[in-house]
Amino acid sequence: MSSPTSTKYQTVRTKLEAAIRSGEFTTGDQLPAEQTLAEQYGVSLMTARRVVCDLVAADLLERRDRKGTFVRQHAAERVSTTTLNLIVLAYDTAFQRNFLNQGMRLAEERGWRGNVIRLARGQQDAAVRAIQDGELALLMLENVQPQSALGRAVKGAKGRVVSIGLDLTNLGVRSIYVEASRSFKIVADYLRAQGHSEFVLVDQRVSPALYELHQIGWRKATTGLYTEAEADERSIHLETPNFQCPSFDAYSEVGRLLSESSLQPTALVCVGEEIVQGALAACRYAGREVPRDISIVNILDAPSMIFAHPPVTSVDVNFEQQVELALDILQRGRDGLATPATLHVVEPLLSKRESVAAPFLEAGISYPASASA
Repeated sequence: MSSPTSTKYQTVRTKLEAAIRSGEFTTGDQLPAEQTLAEQYGVSLMTARRVVCDLVAADLLERRDRKGTFVRQHAAERVSTTTLNLIVLAYDTAFQRNFLNQGMRLAEERGWRGNVIRLARGQQDAAVRAIQDGELALLMLENVQPQSALGRAVKGAKGRVVSIGLDLTNLGVRSIYVEASRSFKIVADYLRAQGHSEFVLVDQRVSPALYELHQIGWRKATTGLYTEAEADERSIHLETPNFQCPSFDAYSEVGRLLSESSLQPTALVCVGEEIVQGALAACRYAGREVPRDISIVNILDAPSMIFAHPPVTSVDVNFEQQVELALDILQRGRDGLATPATLHVVEPLLSKRESVAAPFLEAGISYPASASA
């Protein structure tokens, strides 16, 4: 989550911009003194002063010597026409839906108009036009080629583009990133601390880039427990097409693992809520009680994981914090206060729930055969 100071700043700024947009403060109106604003909104004088200074820098307000601070001409139009373009790939995942929901909600809180642009393969025109027109853009993509039309557009955006999940600092774009290897490591460390030594990754092969990223993270996380070949052997990669739900494939493959494989894991590491749902169903059908007989962890937390049976231990990638930080950066870029391109690494957290326990295997136990596909 964002810091209390950042939250108070954003609250005051949003309310002042809303007052300008609604006509409560019109062109030529004088704002209350900064001390009055601080008392009115319950913030420090420093926070109130920072808001006013940034609105002056954004050409919404102007200072007049010995008179005070006034609303500039056309300020309402500038506030109300800010568009945030959320640029994503054309296929749908729970992770992407979470990104879009957070982006649209937080943009609306700032009085911005949210707009989703989905990039089909080779079709970047809408995104390029939006960026070249000076609109704000928040990207969640797997790759941007520097010499492509999109690459050239973001390189010239001057602080009006931010990337989440992909490091584009080489193109001058501030980027926010959670290392996949860190997510896998905190899961592997937690399972090992609980006494597990045999666990399997269940992932969807969404794209070559994402597949490779997850494989690298999985191998790093299990270093010292498995060789690279053994880690790969303990990876199930579902071939579900991008536009289809992987739950059934997860159900089939996990069922096959539990009934036919010699591995017999005591824990499953799933990537995404749909895969978790399929894995839970397969465990129930196989007579494996979660977490008594087998534990389940989700690498990507989602609200549904709280309501699963049992609630599923998951990695929280602090999505709200990532999007809030991105919008703060974009707002400063919009106001002409852009800073050098840097990489912001967000640390993932583990939300521990009831789906993980120490492994429990009775001598001579016999599990029912699973209905594999």
